[in-house]
Amino acid sequence: SSAAKHFLIGQKGKKGENARRLEVSGLSVINGAQTIASAAQFAEENPGQNMDDAWVMMTLIEVTENEPFGTLVTRARNLQNSVSPSQFSALDQTQERLRRELAHQGVVYRYRQEGNDSARTNDVTLRDAGIALALFCADPTYPIGLKASPTKFYTPTTEEYSRSFNSILSGIYMANAVRLLKAGQGIMRGAERSNSGLTKLIYRHGFFAILWLTLSSNANWLARDDVLSLEDARSAISAPLDLWREKLRDRVTSELSRTYKGPLAFFRN
Repeated sequence: SSAAKHFLIGQKGKKGENARRLEVSGLSVINGAQTIASAAQFAEENPGQNMDDAWVMMTLIEVTENEPFGTLVTRARNLQNSVSPSQFSALDQTQERLRRELAHQGVVYRYRQEGNDSARTNDVTLRDAGIALALFCADPTYPIGLKASPTKFYTPTTEEYSRSFNSILSGIYMANAVRLLKAGQGIMRGAERSNSGLTKLIYRHGFFAILWLTLSSNANWLARDDVLSLEDARSAISAPLDLWREKLRDRVTSELSRTYKGPLAFFRN
């Protein structure tokens, strides 16, 4: 299934024919990557084979630009297939705008699910972008929501998604949020591995809380006109993150001795 930005209906064929020739451009694949990958693999393995006789069935529905009906039809027609809600980000024009903005910065933004979905270290993915933008939001319920259900922050049908991926969001802002998230993730995972006992569990279950305290209190890091390197992001976040990590560890240790809760129950609420 796919959505098209433009198509042109040509004249009818020769006398006695009912077919028309259509010229379609701006296609976005919603659910069909396996079909496309299979066709590409066949062409690669059979370079001498003429594929002019290969056909793929499709339904074309005409709607006006920015009309929500087209998105609703595409979503409804794919509900019978195994399609995750986040895949419908391919219908979001904001996502394509962000991809183009970052392409000018030499950054690859992967918001569509692809046949080979392994992103490189410097790439920005929809999942990372949704989580990073949430961690820079001042809403104190977000770290709890991220621990409980992170997918709602990058699923187009949710309020959290709409709040983050709005019309004023810039590609550079989003990319820098992701770079700082990745740097923070690396530091937190290293801290968890190097500790044991209660401290290890606090770092594990307080992962999003610590990152949120660090990032939401330093939103000025995103006020720049270029994309941070991973090295610069790590340099910026390292000291503040260590400060919040130690501060939260001491506070939670004290609270756990008073409430008789474990770290999982503490951060879940």
